[in-house]
Amino acid sequence: MRLPRPLRPAALALALAAAPAARADWLDPASFASLGALNLASGSYTIETDGAPVLKDSGGNVLYIGTTYAQGGTYNPTVSVLTFSSISIASGVTITAVGQNPLALLSQSDLVLYGVISANGQNGHDSPRLGGDGLGGAGGAGGGAGGNSSQTGEGPGGGPGTPGGLPNWAGGGGYGGHGGASDQGLTGPAYGDLHQYLLGGSGGGGGGGNLFQTAGAGGGGGGGGIELGASGSILFGENSALTANAGLAGGGFASNAGGGSGGGLLIHAPTIETRVGSVISALGGAYFGGGGRILFLTDTATINQRGGNISAGAGGGANDQENGVVEYDYLRARAVPEPATLAMGLTAAVGVAALARRRTLG
Repeated sequence: MRLPRPLRPAALALALAAAPAARADWLDPASFASLGALNLASGSYTIETDGAPVLKDSGGNVLYIGTTYAQGGTYNPTVSVLTFSSISIASGVTITAVGQNPLALLSQSDLVLYGVISANGQNGHDSPRLGGDGLGGAGGAGGGAGGNSSQTGEGPGGGPGTPGGLPNWAGGGGYGGHGGASDQGLTGPAYGDLHQYLLGGSGGGGGGGNLFQTAGAGGGGGGGGIELGASGSILFGENSALTANAGLAGGGFASNAGGGSGGGLLIHAPTIETRVGSVISALGGAYFGGGGRILFLTDTATINQRGGNISAGAGGGANDQENGVVEYDYLRARAVPEPATLAMGLTAAVGVAALARRRTLG
């Protein structure tokens, strides 16, 4: 059936709304409800991201519960989001993000970091002669786990496992750069783009067993995914750290697993400054893990780097693994409206079309 011309815009809008969602940009802090001001002066904290994020202190007390954002895609389709009116994290404070989803930590004004925020992958398990369990390390928040003995690591760039033998080695995970090759000549591929989706890294492959090491060794976990965003400015103070590094490969007697790939760090604000001793990293794990991805978005497509280190390098070991990607781009207007904005747009489109139809038929 051919639709009357006045109804076609509304039909198109409805069709677009029904299409698979794609994030296609950074998250605007103003689009999410604030939980108040976050001021952490001391202590250790955990953010769990298996659903709506839960911020807990070292005693397990729940301090804040956030929300989720459906960014689409097949890997890491959901982002766990915590939004505050302002964020201040003092020196000596550590925040560790763990769980299934990548994490977005947003400030509706400024964000000041002097402490440490991490979503690092865990190391694969070593297997000594005729012992060990061959288990892969867990990924950071949103990162893929390392492969268990002889298994491929989790994630789109999962490092290939190796079936075993004497000697043997598995491949490293890929993300911003591909991982190093296994003894079978296979690699964990590069993937992703932080302009489109906030993704974590992938796990390294598991090492196979052999006559002397029945369990093999576990692959390193991939670094997680963190989005740090502010409507005002972001300051990385002296000796602060934001890391999504991969876990190291487990090893054993004549059998070695692969390191995970570095994770993804998306950092956006009108202005961003780094100071002496600060660290922003998404490093691949030794052995053979590919580097991760780091993307800065500002009004000028540059940051005020007054010191510090920024790196998405590959893990150690000489096996053709690639460094990751560090990018700088402009902070543009968001390309994809929030669901509430989309709903209002659809309502307006349908209303205009209906009015036009009445005029046409009347």
